Amino acid sequence: MSAEGLITLKRVMHDGTKIKALAGNNSLRREERIREHLKVAEELVRLTPDEEASPRVEKARQRAAQEKKERMEHALLELREDQKDKIAG
Repeated sequence: MSAEGLITLKRVMHDGTKIKALAGNNSLRREERIREHLKVAEELVRLTPDEEASPRVEKARQRAAQEKKERMEHALLELREDQKDKIAG
């Protein structure tokens, strides 16, 4: 959805509901896409605290942003390993 301009990842929250999804194998495994999302995640981590938010909400927002950044970094590493395996194999 972000590629189509339908959403931005400036601030993303979820309620934890589990939903089965059917996505193509390569839909999120493109290095360019992962790098874009990693850049957004890094920006979220660097955001200044929201003065109007409670300390608890702000801490949760910061933790979620850090976790997203870590997931994008991990996805990028996995993609590189998969590419190495394809070349070697």
